[in-house]
Amino acid sequence: MADCLIVGFYDLDFGRNEQRVRRMGTDTGAYRDLALSFVWHGGRPLRALDVINHFRPKEHLHNADFIWPVILVLGTSLHRRGHSFDYVNLPHLEREAFREKLMAPDLKAVALTSTLYTEPQPLRELVTFVRAHRREVAIIIGGPYIAGQAKVLDKAALEDQLCYIGADIYVISAEGERALGEVMAALKSSGSLESIDNLAFRKDQHFIFTASSTEDNALADNLVDYGLIPRQSFGQFVTTRTAKSCPFCCAFCGFPERAGDYTFLSIADVQKELDAIAAIGGVTTLTIVDDTFNVPKKRFKELLRMMIRERYGFRWNSFFRCDHADEETVDLMAAAGCEGVILGVESGSDEILRLMKKTARRAHYSKFIPRLEAAGIDCYASLIVGFPGETEATVRESIDLLETAAPSYFRAQLWYCDPITPVYRQRLAHGLRGEGFNWSHRTMNVSEACEHIDRMFLSVENSIWQPQAGFEFWSTFYLQRKGMRREQVHAFMRSFNAAVKEKLLRRDDGPVQLSAARARDLARLSNFDADQVGPLEAPPLSGAQYVAAEHYWRGALRGVAAAASAAILAAREQAEATAEIGETAASLDTMVAVLALIDACLNGSWQSLLLSYDGEGLELLPLYVVAAPTMRFSELITRASDVRDQSRSHRSFGLSILHRENRLLTGRGPARGPTAAYVEDEAAWEALRSHDPAIIADVRVVLTRGRDKVARLRTQVGAALTMRLAAIARGWLQNPDGRSLDELILNVPGQSREPAFDFGYPPDDADIDADIGMVRP
Repeated sequence: MADCLIVGFYDLDFGRNEQRVRRMGTDTGAYRDLALSFVWHGGRPLRALDVINHFRPKEHLHNADFIWPVILVLGTSLHRRGHSFDYVNLPHLEREAFREKLMAPDLKAVALTSTLYTEPQPLRELVTFVRAHRREVAIIIGGPYIAGQAKVLDKAALEDQLCYIGADIYVISAEGERALGEVMAALKSSGSLESIDNLAFRKDQHFIFTASSTEDNALADNLVDYGLIPRQSFGQFVTTRTAKSCPFCCAFCGFPERAGDYTFLSIADVQKELDAIAAIGGVTTLTIVDDTFNVPKKRFKELLRMMIRERYGFRWNSFFRCDHADEETVDLMAAAGCEGVILGVESGSDEILRLMKKTARRAHYSKFIPRLEAAGIDCYASLIVGFPGETEATVRESIDLLETAAPSYFRAQLWYCDPITPVYRQRLAHGLRGEGFNWSHRTMNVSEACEHIDRMFLSVENSIWQPQAGFEFWSTFYLQRKGMRREQVHAFMRSFNAAVKEKLLRRDDGPVQLSAARARDLARLSNFDADQVGPLEAPPLSGAQYVAAEHYWRGALRGVAAAASAAILAAREQAEATAEIGETAASLDTMVAVLALIDACLNGSWQSLLLSYDGEGLELLPLYVVAAPTMRFSELITRASDVRDQSRSHRSFGLSILHRENRLLTGRGPARGPTAAYVEDEAAWEALRSHDPAIIADVRVVLTRGRDKVARLRTQVGAALTMRLAAIARGWLQNPDGRSLDELILNVPGQSREPAFDFGYPPDDADIDADIGMVRP
């Protein structure tokens, strides 16, 4: 029997949520942010814990395996005001219990919170479920999402939002315990709601908005009564808080404005809270959700000494500010049982930190991340990419901080342009347009920020990416309590992230399924009873490998740009044409050499960026070929072989790097895509054209050789020039002899010996070839 049924956290069905966000567009910021958190297996999108559950189905693990804090807080508040309550902790996992509790005869209301929601969909689905099983019961919704929407929307838009969600009563306040109690009293007595502050409620076809006031519930007067929840409902994990709001005012954050003034419990009251948690029995792990747990510093040290003195034995994790740390603090934290901290690093650039109005600086993180890690405290560095003022250079500073400070974990979040934040009020000064995940400003736009986040995900070696969706920092300790060793957690996360990288690098329109080798690796790493991790089958796709590939390809792209010539024959005529070269059994390297010469003729340069079929599943490999007029054709064939070997060592990353560089250079410089391609199967070329047009936008020549062994040339440079190029290629394949490349080009059967092609020469820029490990011919 209960007056109010409190509903905890509702996790949207991830498959349906992926489809919903996908419909917005796979190039949107929302989808690209989500895409770095899941893989495809068996036709389903799976987050990290979903993968473990798939390969280890005997126990369902999830990211919210504790009593949801809102139940503890609201339940205690209702009880103290004379109302009874029941709860459903995780409605997406407890549908039958939810349905049964909705049938309670004396139930007056269902209370939903919006604490962790950034969109209305979860609330709407919960309302729909309640309506389907208990239509007449009142549905009350409060929390940060509702309060935030009321701040940023005009009245008409807010009413539309509330109508869409579908509840009866909304509490519009940073805090709402008192309002909820008064609403329950009114519902039980059939009284009026109009005298209760901070409400919006339905009346006929409209909403009535009551007077606004500040509700302030002192923490010390509202400590959680853990005895109201049956002991068997608690496991090893409890989430608690010792403060509310935040004393800082970062330009990207609207939390202090939503949450009100910063207040915190005394040491004596924190001790009461911890004593109550210890009395539950069996609790091993605390997550302390204070936004600034170690502020003020003196109080924090006293709190740590109390925890050490009382010998609770809890392991705990919390948020932490490095600019309020010192050596003594770190030692006390380790002695008090801290096993992990979340650091709001945001950026490795002091300039961006200044623009964000952060008081911390890079030096604080550089000093204390290694110090915390050395003390056995895992660090999770949370970063934002795309804040106004962000550039490629500042993103590189963030990457450098991660590599040098080496926190255990990191995550780079796409900046969310929230209208309630201080920076939004300065939008004209930043040239800021749009909001949410759809914005641009003077130094960056969403698409560019996503490219930088992808690069950070691919390139960082000394810190492990946190998948986040359904797998938070807390999950790493959760898995350890469940029996996974720390090094196995790390190995699993790296393997899972490598699978996400495979999906990202492929850029297919459809789902990229786990490879068989990757699936076997993840299955083995999901086994908690494994004695050791051991070698894995699938390629690691490490950050170091990506950086090496990027170094190679950025050098190649600079070389191609430096060799660009104004005299490009392809610009004279833009018409598709095909010419047959003839039957040939020439080697792959010979065909690549022919393609490089054709490209040289067209582009007036001896430096070529090509695509070539590489013999493995019709995969296309980008190649950077540097020739010279004095080279023999046989030497160019050898060069093609060497280049293929070099490029093959970076096979996994080449096309993705070219794709990213092209996207980041849009409107800022010369095109850098491949200009010619060789394929053994024309169908593979057609597939690439539809799959990733950004990569092949500049390709004007395609050399093919089908099963009939006949080589054909297809171009976009007109029939006459195509026929001439085919004749030249035929001569090279039939009579390569020992002549130099310029002689081969000039001495074409049936043609005059007058120069037909105007060549540029490789620039005297030694660092171009040094960058990519080549020796200039």
